[in-house]
Amino acid sequence: MNKDRYPETERPKYVPETTCQLRTYGDPRPDGGDTVPQNTAASPPVSGAADQETPQERFRKALGQVIRDPDGLLIFLHGFLGCGAEWHDALDILRGQVRCALVAPDLPGHGTCSLPVTRDFRLEDAVPALSACSNCVIWGYSMGGRIAMMTAARMLDQADSRGGICRIRGLVIESAHPGLTDSYTRQLRHENDSRWAQKFEEEQPEDVLSQWYMQPVFSSLTSEQKRLLTAEKLFTDGSRPAAALRTFSLGSQKDLAPVLQRLPTLYLYGTGDSRFTSVAEEIRTRAPGAWIMPVDGGSHNLHRFRLREILHLAGLPLPENTSRIQSGSTAGTVPGSAGKTDIRDADTSASAEPVE
Repeated sequence: MNKDRYPETERPKYVPETTCQLRTYGDPRPDGGDTVPQNTAASPPVSGAADQETPQERFRKALGQVIRDPDGLLIFLHGFLGCGAEWHDALDILRGQVRCALVAPDLPGHGTCSLPVTRDFRLEDAVPALSACSNCVIWGYSMGGRIAMMTAARMLDQADSRGGICRIRGLVIESAHPGLTDSYTRQLRHENDSRWAQKFEEEQPEDVLSQWYMQPVFSSLTSEQKRLLTAEKLFTDGSRPAAALRTFSLGSQKDLAPVLQRLPTLYLYGTGDSRFTSVAEEIRTRAPGAWIMPVDGGSHNLHRFRLREILHLAGLPLPENTSRIQSGSTAGTVPGSAGKTDIRDADTSASAEPVE
């Protein structure tokens, strides 16, 4: 790939949006249509040789078609208490290596996003280019992975009802749950999330975050790591994360495993994350067409500690000089957190984000 593809005067930069802050590279040129031509659409193999493709081949083929397309779009979605800035290292690494546009928005209730936190949220409202893009892959982590699956399910339904083909070509799901399968478990989860939401609303940020990281799933974190995470995730308005926790609760989500079967999907999980190791085994049964990829020793938040490795696993082209992220990078911090310690070099066996 030509390293001079982006002359200095045309370097991609932060792009302010009316609804949320995006960081984007490339220049998608959407055609404005609701459906797309057969040769650029995302669809499961129907017959013939395509049936012989492995899940890995199927996903890599779909991703390759997107990243080579100047009109394509690769979207990265953060998890609960995160923001689009946590993907900046990924965007920096991929800049000039792919032809498609790269976007990492703030989701409702997070960062600078001003969209209301409602169950009617559409990803197109946070990423306007998605409305007309005909060739897209979404990479979602934790809560963002569930939003990615919900978006794909809606677009598949739209395509089915119109006799068209889904505009999302594929998914990368990182440590996200496809959905609970019984109403009793969903109710328990919804009640638990509601209790935590009330804490975010009523208690001091330092106190509720300290309690959050005392949950058993974070037992592998050291005291120093918990202190740093608490400082990094401080918020000023607890009603925003509370609303996101209630609205995007796993307890309110339908079973989205069929989406992972229909669309070319890479499911990533860390073997150090016992809960999502179990979820991955469930997905092997519920969506055998998905490519399930364990990351040896990885934690819940793979892109935080194993970014280059998982980008490579997915099949994305990397420049030769990314063995270490530049020391000046701001990924791993949130807007307004300049000067705070970055824990990117902390023990990689530790989970660094809230789980589903």
